[in-house]
This record gives sequence, C-alpha cells and structure tokens, in this order.
Amino acid sequence: MLNDKKIIALCTSRIYDAQIHKFISEFNEELRRNDMYLLIFTLNSDLYWNEREVHPEKYVYDIIPYNILDAVVIMDEKIKSRQVSEKIIAEAKKFSVPIAVIDGSYEDTASISFDYSQGLERMIEHIIKDHNVRRPHFMAGIEGNKFSEDRTEVFKKVIAENNIPLTEDMISYGGFWAGPSREATNAIIDSGELPEAIICANDIMAINVCDVLTSRGIKVPEQVIVSGFDGIYEGKLFMPRISTVNCSSFAMAKAAADMLIKYMDSKKCGTYSVIPELDLNESCGCCGKDSDHTEIDCFNDGFYRYQDDIRLYYESTVKMQQCTDIEAAADILRSHIKYKRSLFFNLCCVIDSACLDVENVFFLSDSYYPDRKNRMILCDSYSDINKLTPLGENELVPDMDNLLNNGYPLIFNAIDYMNKPIGYICYYFGSYDITDYSKTASMANTIGMGLGGFINMSHQKYLSDKVENMYKTDSLTGLYNRTGFKTEFEKARFVYHNTDTQLTFIMADLDGLKIINDSFGHDAGDKAIAAAAQALKKACPADRSLCTRYGGDELLALIFGECDPNEMTLGVEKLLKEFNDNSGLEYKVSASCGAYSVIMNDSFNFEDTFRCADEQMYITKRNKKNRRK
Repeated sequence: MLNDKKIIALCTSRIYDAQIHKFISEFNEELRRNDMYLLIFTLNSDLYWNEREVHPEKYVYDIIPYNILDAVVIMDEKIKSRQVSEKIIAEAKKFSVPIAVIDGSYEDTASISFDYSQGLERMIEHIIKDHNVRRPHFMAGIEGNKFSEDRTEVFKKVIAENNIPLTEDMISYGGFWAGPSREATNAIIDSGELPEAIICANDIMAINVCDVLTSRGIKVPEQVIVSGFDGIYEGKLFMPRISTVNCSSFAMAKAAADMLIKYMDSKKCGTYSVIPELDLNESCGCCGKDSDHTEIDCFNDGFYRYQDDIRLYYESTVKMQQCTDIEAAADILRSHIKYKRSLFFNLCCVIDSACLDVENVFFLSDSYYPDRKNRMILCDSYSDINKLTPLGENELVPDMDNLLNNGYPLIFNAIDYMNKPIGYICYYFGSYDITDYSKTASMANTIGMGLGGFINMSHQKYLSDKVENMYKTDSLTGLYNRTGFKTEFEKARFVYHNTDTQLTFIMADLDGLKIINDSFGHDAGDKAIAAAAQALKKACPADRSLCTRYGGDELLALIFGECDPNEMTLGVEKLLKEFNDNSGLEYKVSASCGAYSVIMNDSFNFEDTFRCADEQMYITKRNKKNRRK
C-alpha cells in the first residue's frame, strides 16, 4: 500500500492497441470502484516469445515497486515472454505480493483466460455444420508455438468429430502476421486445390487471406469462406467484414478485476475462464450486425491529426542531439510538457545519471545497466522541476501519491538507445483518450533517440577533444607542444592584432638538468622538467597566458595584457622552492627565467621578441653560475 492506497501493477504491452486500451479503461474503473489504484508497466512492442533477443524495453519491469504493491497482474499473452513473466513472479513472491496472470498459467498464481478452445470450436462447428463445408483448411500461427498448436488441435478434434479425414495439406502456418499468411495463401491457390473454407487462428491472418484471395479473382465467401479469431477492430472495417470469435476486452476486464478482488481476500489461487462469443459477418456468408463506428471514427480523427506531429517529434530529436549540455537537451522537453496538445505532456522523465558519463559511455559497455541509486529527474510537468534533480532510491516519480488521486492509471515506459535502457517515462493522463495512449510510443522513442544521440555526440566531442589535446599537448609537462602552441598563438594573435596590447615573453630553462640526469637518472630529469613547467604555468595568469615546452628543457610563457615580469619570474622561483621543500627528492629543482615585453602592433616580430627573452634568460643563468663560483 501507499499511504492507505491499495496499489495494483499491470504488466502488459502496446497500450495503444484498441483491445488493450479497452481492457485498461474498464479494468481501472472496476478497481476504482473497489478503492484501488493502478500502475501500468508496458512495452511498446511484443516480445514474440523470442527469449534470446535483447529487448531493452524489458527494463520497465525492473522498476516495479513491489514494496508498495498489493497485487501484480501479468498479461502473459500480450508480453509474449515466459522468461519475463517468470522474473516478475519471482520478484513479487519475495515481497509476498499476490500474482494474477491473464492468458497464462504459472505455479502459485491465480489465472484467468479466454476459453480459446471452446470459442474456436464453436466457430469451426458453425462453418462445417451451418455452411456444410467438407473441405476446410486451417491457417495456424507459428509452428511449435503453444497458442498456435492448441488451436490446431481444436481444428483436428472438430473435423474428426464431423468425420472429415485429416490430410497434410489441410494445415498452413501464417505466423499470426501479414507476410507469412499471404505467402501461405498464395501457396494454397497455386496448389490448384481450393478449400471450401480457410479458418484462421487470428483476425490479422484472416484479413490478409481475404485480400490475397480477392486480388487473385477468388470471391469471398462465394468460392471460399474465411473466418478469423480474436475480434480486432480492423476485422470490422475490412470488406468483407471478418467472421470472428470476439474475445471481449470488457468481459475480460470485469472478470479479471472480480477474480483479483476475490484472490486478494481469500489468498487462494484459482483458475477462471471467460468464454468468447461468435461474431458472424460477411466473410463466412452471414450478414452480421452493423458496426458502431463512433469510437473508431473518433480515434481515426485524433490519430491522423497526431500524424502531423511526427515531423515535430523528429525535429525535437535532432535538437536534443545537437545540444552542448544535458540541461539544454532537457529544456527542449520542458518547453512542451505543460500543455495538453503539445508534443510532450503529462509526463515525468527519469534517467540514470551514469549514462551521462562521457568517458565511460553506456552503450559501449556490455555490463551497463541502470542503477536505481543514480536516478535523475530530467523533466516533470507535475512538480515543475526545471533542472536535473536526484530522485530518491525508493521513488518512482515525485509525489506519486497525489498523482494517483486523479483516478487514472500511471503508465510507465522504458527509454532505451542502441539496445541499452537509460531510464523511463511516467505518463499521467487525465482521461482514457486513446490518442494520448497512442502517442506514448513516439514520445518514448523521441526522448530515447534524442538523449541517446546527445550522449553519443557528447562522447564523440570528448574523444575529438582528447585526440586534439594529445596532438597539441606535451605529455610530460601538460603544456602545449610547439604545434599546439603555434595554433593557439595564431588564434590569440588574430584577436590582439593592432590593439596595442602588452605581450610579455617569459623564458625558463632548467638549471643543472645534465647533473640530475647523470646522477639520478632520466626519470628524475623528467620529474624536474615537469615541476618547472607546472611552476611556470601556475605563476602566470590562467585566463590570458599560453605556456609551452618549447624545447627539451626550454619552457616559454606568453602573457597578454599588463603584467609585472619580475613578479612572474619570482613566482616561478617561489613555487619551485615550495616543491623542493615538500618533494622529498634527493635533488633540488631550479630554473633560470628571462622576460621581455613588447606591444602588439604592426612592428611586432615573434622571433625578435623570443630572442630577446632568451638572451635575458641566459643572462640570469650566467649570473647564477657566477654567484655559485
């Protein structure tokens, strides 16, 4: 529970699908009548029972807050991954959270399913008995898939009961999808033996079977009867309208809510079923009822208006990728999230701060996975957060308790880039508007591509800067090498040309480097050069100086603007004294410095000024030697 609120988590996919959307709206209303609140964790695509494929969207199920849940409901057939369902169940059991599964069966869970077998059996019997079909053909789904094979067994059972012998050519596999079912239909036609009826294991295949038949001059239902299964809206819009078995989302939602409430009260697992109803239409030769297109028309109207946003989503992605910092990228989202009809609205975007590390870019790492301890709120329309803000380890979104008070579900999507999850989005719509639900996939994709591209570009810039720095920087001292120095000096020279700005050259040369090398080794000599270089750099004003290792132990600094050369050279000596006092080395590091100042005008000559500073440095060096003697 969350502050006396009973919280239910629904794990599903494709909330913009009309059937799932209907289920959600009715299921949530049933829960609200019983003072329960709904969190939805959803994919934007099915996993298609492919357990070996990498699906970063699955991360959305890793953020489920089991510690506040009163029950978990898994739409197993919608997710289409037994591994994912089993992982959710295992995590829920750790917290003793009751689990209910729709269209699936797992140990120690309550389950509810459509009685697909009974529904399909009624459809096959209708075609054989009411339409006197003796040569039926079954368009199954995926060979080896449980749902497909179960429906194939029902076909075999019914034709056996009606004394119709089974032959190998009576079953095809249409993959539950358009392409494979079209190929299978063409193969049936090309065989030269048309069946009297093609009974399909879902409506998508039935629609495509009808389309292929009619495109090749075969009339439906006059020459071949076609039926589907599951009752999707597209079947009602197609001509001829598809005869199907209607797996009502409303009926399932009411039954699932009722089962869940009983299960939570009794703590006893049970198995429940909902019987689908025949929906007979033109594709089998039955008239059927006129469709109510009101809701479909409303959806289409909103959906096609929504298509106008696609270009704007793309532009937002590009703008985010071109940003130079994460706050600028976030501002693109923040500029929209206040308004209902903007590109991004009623959402909170949370990312893993580790993905912003340009040195260890997340999508190149095999081991990267978001850490709940590093969650950051990128933007949030409810709490008006306008900068990157840490999120508590046990929080999903800020002020979730109040967000639930509007009575509508909170919907969660994963954000991913290059097959790596980087965070999630929470949507809190104030209605069941299906066009809002339809936009979630585009919003998640836009934010994922925008942020991922921004991170990628930031990493590329980091690498290019690093390469450029390696190219123009001396690795021993960290000062510019000659190439880097000349490049930077030309930039500065362009800025200060003919400005009558003072330019001061300071030359520094290490004292006794040969003795250090001979007595203590060249590593010691390198340490001495590095120490002198850092002393020179620190002694010069950071915002208007260029420092370079000009030769082996020759160091040069240019200072633009007014300065006291004596103060600079004394600063070098002071810093080297501090180094010697604290280094613990057996030798002392010292350097001789010479300075020379000129004015940046047409008469300025680099070589002449350099020579003058060099001469001053050698004067200092000779004076030191004379004093030692």
